[in-house]
Amino acid sequence: MSKQPPAPINREYFKHMSFSAALDLAIGRSGMTREDVAELMKWSPSNASRYFNPSDNYWPQPQAIPRLCAVLRNRDLIDWLLTHYDEERKGCGLVAEPMDELALLRLINEICKEMGDVHRAVEDALKVDHSVQPHEARTIIRQSYDVLVRFGELIAGMSALREDGGSAR
Repeated sequence: MSKQPPAPINREYFKHMSFSAALDLAIGRSGMTREDVAELMKWSPSNASRYFNPSDNYWPQPQAIPRLCAVLRNRDLIDWLLTHYDEERKGCGLVAEPMDELALLRLINEICKEMGDVHRAVEDALKVDHSVQPHEARTIIRQSYDVLVRFGELIAGMSALREDGGSAR
């Protein structure tokens, strides 16, 4: 029977923690030794030694972090990254402003328009031969990304509204 992952930690805890400290915390919460982790990650002893040395500015590659979290059976390192990402956004002034009702309605209307564009592209692709050709797929993907971008704006604005503690004005 596999061990259940530990409950997530409040992300505020990671604000003043180094990556090295977060890695140590994640390993400690996993119940594994550093050697167990290195073996499961298939790290050489020299790389593992450097990864686990808080004085060495040497870290696992970004693409290894999801696997490392899976091995550790917790998402502490991902939460550390997200916490520091949020702090950097705030420091750079990249945090969205809360949305007022009119801006919210306009954005939802624009999202619906973008979704209509995707719908038309799919309809056009299927109209002739009931299949999607590569050039049609590129158009559908490009227009789908437009929808995702607009949803990202909606989520950012609504998140700012939530954090602001207010309601749409």
